[in-house]
Amino acid sequence: MLHGRSDYNSGEAQKKIPEDEPVFLLRAKDQLAAGAVKQYAKAVEIHLGAEAAAPIFAWVKRMDEWPDKKMPDVPEGVTQGGEKPKEKAPE
Repeated sequence: MLHGRSDYNSGEAQKKIPEDEPVFLLRAKDQLAAGAVKQYAKAVEIHLGAEAAAPIFAWVKRMDEWPDKKMPDVPEGVTQGGEKPKEKAPE
């Protein structure tokens, strides 16, 4: 797994991120991921400036270029439309 920050690739992330802190992972193969990261990059650019956002935009480009794409997995029992499958009526 390749992280956008080299200090995270070295295993330092385990030391920096508390064990009980929620973390959300987006993969390049997820068709929706690059768009979500791009929105994050735009927010960083607004709040912290273009220099801070530049590496994130570069990461978005790499994610966009990833060849193997698919829609994200959903929890068991949930359709991709967001509705739970209807239960069959008792016969």
